[in-house]
Amino acid sequence: MVFVRRDVRLSALPDGLPDEVAGPVLDAVEALAIGGDGLHAGGGVVAAARLVQGRHLAAGSRYAVELPDGGAAEITVRSWDRARRIRLDGTFAWDGHEVTAALDVGLTARRIRTVRLTGGYRATRGRLRSLRRADWTGEARLGDGTAAPELALRVAHRFGAATARVEPKGARRGEWRARVAAGGRGRGVLRPFAALGLLVARRRIGAGFAEAVDGFADRWNAAVPGLAQRDLDAPVTLRHTVTARAVPREWAGEFVAGLRAAVEGLEFRRGRLVRGGGTTDDVRLDGKHLARGARYRLAAVHRHPAEATVAAWDDDRVRVEFRTDDGATTGAFEVRTAGRPGAVHAEWRGGRPGPWAALDTATGRIDADLDGWWTSGAPIVRTNVHVLGTETLAVACAPAGDGWAVTFTETQEPREWARPLVSVVAALAPAEDAFRDLAEGAAERWNDALARAGDDPRAAAAALVDAVLAGGLLEDLRLARPAGVDDQEVPPGGERP
Repeated sequence: MVFVRRDVRLSALPDGLPDEVAGPVLDAVEALAIGGDGLHAGGGVVAAARLVQGRHLAAGSRYAVELPDGGAAEITVRSWDRARRIRLDGTFAWDGHEVTAALDVGLTARRIRTVRLTGGYRATRGRLRSLRRADWTGEARLGDGTAAPELALRVAHRFGAATARVEPKGARRGEWRARVAAGGRGRGVLRPFAALGLLVARRRIGAGFAEAVDGFADRWNAAVPGLAQRDLDAPVTLRHTVTARAVPREWAGEFVAGLRAAVEGLEFRRGRLVRGGGTTDDVRLDGKHLARGARYRLAAVHRHPAEATVAAWDDDRVRVEFRTDDGATTGAFEVRTAGRPGAVHAEWRGGRPGPWAALDTATGRIDADLDGWWTSGAPIVRTNVHVLGTETLAVACAPAGDGWAVTFTETQEPREWARPLVSVVAALAPAEDAFRDLAEGAAERWNDALARAGDDPRAAAAALVDAVLAGGLLEDLRLARPAGVDDQEVPPGGERP
């Protein structure tokens, strides 16, 4: 058996913060419009989430949920009394796995005092099912907020058990003192082997534990003091400025002209795109190339086969509309230009078809005044609206020596019930670090792309058109991700989560 502990000092949470976060969430749960036909939300009905017994949140009420990945969940309300106790039982099953959980929340005058979560996991298919199971118990005693909460966690498996505890050790104004302890031991036939291994690694385990606890305390103490002055209902804003290679307006104008020329120069034979001396079924044409109403079928190499229709292709305006085969994603891309960088507008509406479509649909748009980028630093703005709220990303630039100082600003405006929760999570989680990595990754890819393009913007434009046709539609234009991260599927016109 091994046992380690570490004493820490933590900044105290503002009084009443847990209830300020949990209250709006519980209010939203109580306000759900759910019945036997499903959950009424997002302008539609989600038939995959139904009330199958009793009244909403009454003792004994039962809910059945079909999970998007094919699993199923059943939730039973044992008690729902915001003044005293909330008790829920749940069973979650998917692809040979089953998880059970029981949540017990004790309240006094609508303030949370204790939270207890028990449950277990077991495999329902496959070999060695008796070994693929575990149980856990977690408990938090929040008290009156004058001292650190008392936390306890225990996880047990047939061959081992682990425990963790946080015990309050006094407090003074604005500060909690706590002892963090953890232990582990083997069970059954592995007990002597686990004991020997833990004994050998004891010093390394202790050092790693101390480093992890101290690191958490440092991050906590850096973030928590600011929560007292933070407006938890205000939008969450992240901002980071990077230095990027600049290009002159003339270069951009040549690139835009090159894009038009590359698209206009595409050759079709009997409705099929000519590539490599032959034709391909990957891109097919119905109508005259770039004539109004011309339809292009983009398939095979694309993750989401789609149809693009030309709404306009004039000297000063280009508009192309698209939709995927299943109709789940639609949108349009429009450029207004007179031989120079101009106004760019893109819009889309997408989601996954199925029983969760009413909650899984998002709309978005991108607006950019590319000419204003050079003259006034006008930002490029991308806006996403989904079931949890609105996200806006603005990218603006200013001269910085021989390059640009590009400022990325993301503003998250959650639904009213989620605002305190998102504000606290954004403060405690390393959101700023992740956003900084995204911004710096975008600048790195921009600089790399310009280095490859060299002094020939028209050739770079032609290469981009070829890459889109050969490798995918808009889902292969990665707008913001850290360099080196594996690509994920993205719907046309969308971006990584």
